[in-house]
Amino acid sequence: MKKYGFWIGMLCACGDVQEKPDPFSDDVWDQSNPSSPTGEPAQEENEEVDDDYCDYVYLLERRLSGSEYFPYLWRFDPATTNLVELGFLDCPFQPGDYLIAMTADQKGQLWFLSNYEYLFVAYPSTLSCSATNIPAFSSGVRSRSLAFMRTDEDAQDQLFFSSYLEDSLERQGALTSLVQNQLTVVGEIPGFVGNGAVMELAGSATGRIFGQSFAMGESSHFVELNPYTGDVLRDTDLGIESGNAFTFSILEDYAWMFLSTGNYGYSEVFRYHPDSNDLEYIKTLSTTMLGSAAPTCSENTSGS
Repeated sequence: MKKYGFWIGMLCACGDVQEKPDPFSDDVWDQSNPSSPTGEPAQEENEEVDDDYCDYVYLLERRLSGSEYFPYLWRFDPATTNLVELGFLDCPFQPGDYLIAMTADQKGQLWFLSNYEYLFVAYPSTLSCSATNIPAFSSGVRSRSLAFMRTDEDAQDQLFFSSYLEDSLERQGALTSLVQNQLTVVGEIPGFVGNGAVMELAGSATGRIFGQSFAMGESSHFVELNPYTGDVLRDTDLGIESGNAFTFSILEDYAWMFLSTGNYGYSEVFRYHPDSNDLEYIKTLSTTMLGSAAPTCSENTSGS
């Protein structure tokens, strides 16, 4: 039987691992300005993208160096379970900011959410990270994860966020979306409040949105959400914890999960099929991942 970490204190980190959940109790920053100078996402030429980018899951590691954390990008091949380090992401952060989540669009461009709730973009082939002028916050709404979804091969990507309502007594979870560069509440996620409101999110190229809830000392839940209302269409008890740092992406109908439930908080890799509820342990990595992305390619049901 596999062993999973225990939860010590409220939203704690395990060793050097910094958790995705963040209550923002002491954070102070200027939300009137993004983490760096504003600008539209850099649209690089298609030749900058790997031809086979649809076959991979890209992973975000926040690595400790001295007293600071730095973002590194990895490439995971589900066919072989091989992991390749691509390199350091040089993002123009505001002091104190850092990346906490990632997703990818149909063209293979990676989008990152920062702790101060701003969006950054990069291509895996160049590792050149640029700031956008797009905030992922609004009054009383805080975002912790993001995901692209598209309804079919001809549709445009739509960007969703896993958020929580800061003004609610229990910190109510909510599905939000970017509409004309403004964060808009799609709807509350019933039954997911408090720590459970902190949810990792992934979309697909077939109009589906999935989430995994934060859970320490109890089982994490995997849910399918209605992308138009935020209602829970399906709720499955996974029988495992999420760990402090947790992420997943959908690749060809499977959810590839990276959960910091291994020794020293390292990521354990699981493969889960949302429709059959089959959960399989794959391997344990020698590092901790807190973000993942699979492009919403038109030829399959991938997404993140």
